[in-house]
Amino acid sequence: MKLRLHLSALAAIAVPAAALCQIQGSAPEYMGTFEAVVNGSYVPLERGTATMQSRGKLMGGAETYYSFSSGRSPVRLAASQRPYFVVKAETYDMDPASALFLYALVSKGKERRLVVASSGIYGGPTVDPLASKYRVSVNYQKAGPGLMKVIPSGTLAPGEYMLTTANPMQGFLFGVD
Repeated sequence: MKLRLHLSALAAIAVPAAALCQIQGSAPEYMGTFEAVVNGSYVPLERGTATMQSRGKLMGGAETYYSFSSGRSPVRLAASQRPYFVVKAETYDMDPASALFLYALVSKGKERRLVVASSGIYGGPTVDPLASKYRVSVNYQKAGPGLMKVIPSGTLAPGEYMLTTANPMQGFLFGVD
């Protein structure tokens, strides 16, 4: 009889501990999903799907870019917190530098852009399919079974950002203040 009372008391203690773990968040559940880690807690990022746009420039030339709606992400991180990111990685067989990217986006009015091609009034087009001009330097580190850390090499400057796999049409977006 006393044994049953002790076991039921232990079960009652275990429930709040499990609830506490859920409040702090959990690692990304699905392949290719990114989450920020700030002060030891997971922070879900904004998911966005881009549209491909081409626009002429005022003084001639044109640019082609991926466009995400809204000029500002609702997910805001502080640069001073030195966030890093965790992604559910599809495989460890591939170099993460060829499949996981962090980009700085350009805010223009009511959209965020990742420019992949541009041309001047007199010059031919400059095509940059991986948008290397906007890539942010990062380091990679295994973070557990099927998880990879993406760690910015330096402090992120204020602005808008996107984490993505090799497909920049789908991104995980956030801003830094």
